[in-house]
Amino acid sequence: MTGLLSSKALTGLFILALFFSLYVARSFFLPIIIAFLLNLLLAPFVRSLKKIGVNEKLTAAFIVIALLEGVTFSVLTLAEPASQWMQKSPILLQQAERKLFPLKKAIEEVEKKAEEVEDLTKADSKNNSIEVEQGSRLRNILFTSTWGLLTNLVFIFLLLYFFLCLWRLIFT
Repeated sequence: MTGLLSSKALTGLFILALFFSLYVARSFFLPIIIAFLLNLLLAPFVRSLKKIGVNEKLTAAFIVIALLEGVTFSVLTLAEPASQWMQKSPILLQQAERKLFPLKKAIEEVEKKAEEVEDLTKADSKNNSIEVEQGSRLRNILFTSTWGLLTNLVFIFLLLYFFLCLWRLIFT
């Protein structure tokens, strides 16, 4: 009975460790998983063209180029509305702030009451302060994550090409 219980506990710990490891290595495994899923989606198309007599490598290259063109077209199509939205965002934020101003007063009152309760429950009279760093602005976040996104896309498309070319070796 205790052996069965310890076996289940070890299995649970192993599963937790596995998920944690996958979470930590997600920047490596996520492009591989996406390329593999795209391969599963597009491999029947490659096989059907192989039966007709079209070379697998040519078909895989055609599919990858078509996907790249689709992604490029999507980005170019969304670039203009996104830039317009970024230009309008200060105005929209001011409007939102105006609409939320009554809520801001209520939150300030709650904060004052919370400070009073904290002062009452403080064990020592030292003034412990915590500094909070301000987060990056939206543009900085977008520009720093763009290179990571681009490298992941290149990695996905290269893997997809090799998966599509080598589908027989992988799945048989």
